[in-house]
Amino acid sequence: MLDHISPQRLAFPIEEACKALATSRQRLYDLINDGRLRSFKEGKRRYVSRKAIEDYIATQEQQRDSAA
Repeated sequence: MLDHISPQRLAFPIEEACKALATSRQRLYDLINDGRLRSFKEGKRRYVSRKAIEDYIATQEQQRDSAA
């Protein structure tokens, strides 16, 4: 029934998002609280989507390229 869904994960709990971005938990929450990284809650748990991580990285790369 869900055969069409990619095996890649679409969202990550905070701990895994930290690993994906190679950053600390505090830094990740700082990014979320500053509005630089989108997240969402499901019940009591907070998640960061794959798209939010990719968008954050793209923004960082654009800022770096425009500063150079």
